Amino acid sequence: MHEQALEEFKAVHQSVEDAFEVDIHSKTREREVVNARITFANILFQRGYNKSMIGRYLNKNHATIIHYCKNCEGYLRTDKLFAEKYEAAKRNYKDNFDPVYQMDRDRLKKEVFSLRAELNVVNCELETLIHERNDRLKERSRMDNIFKVVQQRTKHGTEDWIKSKLNTWFNGVYTTGHNEDIRVHYLEQQEKN
Repeated sequence: MHEQALEEFKAVHQSVEDAFEVDIHSKTREREVVNARITFANILFQRGYNKSMIGRYLNKNHATIIHYCKNCEGYLRTDKLFAEKYEAAKRNYKDNFDPVYQMDRDRLKKEVFSLRAELNVVNCELETLIHERNDRLKERSRMDNIFKVVQQRTKHGTEDWIKSKLNTWFNGVYTTGHNEDIRVHYLEQQEKN
């Protein structure tokens, strides 16, 4: 195990033992000790460590670690005391260990480049969302005056009836040729003003 990984394992180990007040390396199968091991395994698995590495540290088979990680979510939802201790261990670990301080120069460079790439993707997504929002606002502003009239004149509780009436009216406006002539005339008058 690399020195950096070992340091992180030790930090999680200490945080878990502090929260659960047990020795995770003890041979017992008492519920509190098993819960501490589940917490230890799940925190490290979420950090990206593989189950075999976690199992070696705990002197457990990787299948046991798979079982721990698989059941952790259920325990967090159903066992309030477990969830509190789990969160305490995780918080203690995060407050007292920052992997950045353990990274060598090459790893830090790699992390910076990775974060830059992620930032570029997020910025592109943000730009796209801003353009989409602006397009929607332009489209919406076209209807603002109509919306204001409907909003001001519609009494509370009559929304469905008004919607039905408007739908009927719109069906009539766009289906008869006479109404189309009126609409074209209206548009021509608007252009002159």
